[in-house]
Amino acid sequence: LGRVGNDADFRQIRRWLDHEVDAVKEAAARTWAASDRTLWPLAERSGDPVIQAIVIPAATQRGMNIETFLALIDHRPKSEQFAVAWGRALVAMAPRVDPEALVIGDQRLMKHEDLTDLRLQILSAGIERILQNQSSSDVAELTGFERQIHSLQLMDLLLARAEVRLVSGDWRAALADLDRVMRVKVDLVISQQHRFDLIAIHARILGGELDEAFLRAGRYITVDPASRPDQVMRGRVVDLLLNCANHCVATKKPDRAGQIVSRLRARLPRPVPMDLETRMLAVEGLIKAASAVP
Repeated sequence: LGRVGNDADFRQIRRWLDHEVDAVKEAAARTWAASDRTLWPLAERSGDPVIQAIVIPAATQRGMNIETFLALIDHRPKSEQFAVAWGRALVAMAPRVDPEALVIGDQRLMKHEDLTDLRLQILSAGIERILQNQSSSDVAELTGFERQIHSLQLMDLLLARAEVRLVSGDWRAALADLDRVMRVKVDLVISQQHRFDLIAIHARILGGELDEAFLRAGRYITVDPASRPDQVMRGRVVDLLLNCANHCVATKKPDRAGQIVSRLRARLPRPVPMDLETRMLAVEGLIKAASAVP
């Protein structure tokens, strides 16, 4: 039926994907996977072990749309054996799906702290595909709008990969990705610029380059509080700096933590809001306690 069936037949096959008898469900799933139809109906049911065992290799071979990709991400296998194959399927699909799918997918994978390496592989596969397309095709023939979209997609993936690299503490690689963003030579939209600056601040702090970090952070910390967009970013920068200070204390670098908080204090507009003052005092208390430990 799968070889000779028409649309009406495949509507029936799709209903069989939910059959109560596993043998029928498996036959329907294998038929669907062997066809040229989108794998999304299988992927959205991949929480079912019977279908999961069929859709993962099929997606590895030919999965290529955003719905299939995201549905697979939402159904991470519990079995270690299938989890490894699931990760390979996502990496194999990465060069075939739209870059937007990779960005959305990475945001969903972010909630799994043990998937940092997989996230890095997926984003790298997408980046390499875009770079290969740039070198193999005449980008100059694209319209200005098409070229800009192409470049913005590349920058989104580079920024996402830089963020992932920071999770594993690889600040040098994160800065290398930021350098590649700058070499794209297309103006960043405001949301991308904010991500760029947060990554740069974080990476410089991890590398102990506090002068460079605060040179960039100062643009937001000392802004006019009445400026609403900058005020939002100011809060994010302050959160980042205090989180970095906490991390420094936890990793036995109280001196660096103290420098972060003191530099932050020196740049904040007065008066400092009570909740922020309370947070800084709490971090300073941790620094003092850590510094007192012999």
